[in-house]
Order: sequence, then structure tokens, then C-alpha cells
Amino acid sequence: MPAPPTTRSPCSFLTIPRELRDIVYAQVLTLPSPLYLYQEPHSPVALFAPDKPKNQFSLLFTNRQICRKAAKMLCSTNEFFLLGTAETQHDLLEHLLNGIGVTNASFISCLCISFLFVHIEEEGQMPRRTVKDDSMRTIQLIRENCTKLSVLEMDIDSKSSYLFKQSTTVVTEALSVINTPLKDIQSLIQIKARVVVREGGPTAETRRWMHEPGWEVTDD
Repeated sequence: MPAPPTTRSPCSFLTIPRELRDIVYAQVLTLPSPLYLYQEPHSPVALFAPDKPKNQFSLLFTNRQICRKAAKMLCSTNEFFLLGTAETQHDLLEHLLNGIGVTNASFISCLCISFLFVHIEEEGQMPRRTVKDDSMRTIQLIRENCTKLSVLEMDIDSKSSYLFKQSTTVVTEALSVINTPLKDIQSLIQIKARVVVREGGPTAETRRWMHEPGWEVTDD
């Protein structure tokens, strides 16, 4: 008499060894391009991911255990790029952090923002250079929520390039003021300044000064 067929428990993604699952998460959720956050006038905040195949984020909509791991991988392996001006980026970042939650916000490892704006006040005997409130609010959000952020990239565009049209003294003082709050982000390993403006960017002398605190200066 033949032996009855043995029954096997159904195979699922969670039955695969964890090391293999991690490879799948990384392969599926790590994108070649940044994740762009932007907001059109009178419209909600939106996220644009170029080169993202359809349904690539399906792992985020399965069961709770897979979703938690997938969200962690998505935040830790991709660059988040905040489009817009320094005045609007705080709102974009706040929307992102609220949307992904405290835990996932702590896994963000790479973030791109506009170059910090500095208020230049020349009146009186003691000229003042201070990081503008909008930029400081963005840095405060990063410091308090993105506790594993290792790379911060700042774009020098046509609006933020105004700083580099000032005298050498003003520029170096302003850059020192910018560097101060960045040093408070203790997880940071790399600070990049990416020059995307064709004219009016930092001079060779200014670039040398920017290298002193460890910044990396690149051209788009």
C-alpha cells in the first residue's frame, strides 16, 4: 500500500532566510535616482521617483512585518531630494517626516536640500551674519529626526548663489555661520555642496575655504 503523500507548509517570502530577504529588499527598493519631493502651487506635496518601475514599492503594501523592513530599507538606501526654495523646504521635510513616521525618519541616510540662506546685515559697527529662520528650521528638523543621516548635500543654485557675490570676508564669515549648525548633526559623515548654477558660484579661493571643514564641493 503506497504511503500517503506528505503535506508541506506553503512557502512564503518570510520563510526565506533573512540574508536572502535582505538582498531582495535592497535589490527592489534601492533606486538609481533620488526620490524627489516637491509641491506645486495650491497642490499637495508629491513624490516623484524617476526610473521607478511600476509596482516597485509593492513590498510596502503587504503584511506589517514585511512593510516595516521594506520601509527601513527604502529610507536607508535612497537619497531624498527636496525641491523648491529654502522658504518651502521646511514644509516639504515636515510632510515627509510626518508621512513616514518617527522610526523610518531615523533611518534616512542621505538628504539633499538647498544651500542654507544667510542674512547679511551690514548696518552698525558690528555686522551680523545669521542663518535665516527657514533654513534653521530645516536643520532643526533634520537634527531632531534624521538621527542616522550620514550625507547632507546642499545645492548652490541661482538663488543661493547671491552669497558668493559678496566680498571674500563676508563669504568666509557666512560659511562659518552655516557650518556651525551643521556640526550639531552628530551623525553626519559627509557634507556636499553641489554647484548647479553656471555663473556666480564659489570662486577657487572660496572652494578652498569650504574644503577646510571637510565639505566636498562638486559641479553639476
